[in-house]
Amino acid sequence: FHQSLKWLDKAIELNEYLPELQCNRGNALRNLKKFEDSEACYRRALEKRPEFYQAHDQLGNVLVELGRYTDAEASYKRALEIQPDHLEAAYNLGLLSMARLNKSEQAIQYFKIVLKGRPKDSRAMSAMASAVRRICDWSSYNDIKRELRQAVIQGNFLTPFGLIAYSNCAQDLLFCAKTFVANRFSASVTLPRNRHT
Repeated sequence: FHQSLKWLDKAIELNEYLPELQCNRGNALRNLKKFEDSEACYRRALEKRPEFYQAHDQLGNVLVELGRYTDAEASYKRALEIQPDHLEAAYNLGLLSMARLNKSEQAIQYFKIVLKGRPKDSRAMSAMASAVRRICDWSSYNDIKRELRQAVIQGNFLTPFGLIAYSNCAQDLLFCAKTFVANRFSASVTLPRNRHT
């Protein structure tokens, strides 16, 4: 990232009016954990183009790193106002709402936006299941769990842990493990039996 910063600085010297260059510089600085410098780059990009929704989204990410959650929320919301189908901002808002702002109901609404645009997004399904569990809305938990099980069957998870993490039911855990093994290994592989099955 240090090398990319040098090239970005040279590019910015040649054309300081391209906000994408400032945004890319902000990304490199964020990867180097230089969050305040990264924030300054995103803000410079937004000075040049206030409607640059990707810069608002990236600014939200760095504000989360800085612990400024309400500012991050405003930045993500601005990205969604400008570009309503920018699903990454909706996902980020969902995570922020659930994990840092203690607004699980709001998080669910953002995850629904993501799933409307990307119905097979296993990250959003898992996060939504977690948000539902947090507010104990058990009426829709089974529907979400069913969708997660279907995602495991279809191979949309790299591992079964997305479903396992949200279930304390032995049957779900066994189903998940068997499905994962069946999807990833040949039919000749059998699961070891234990006293619980």
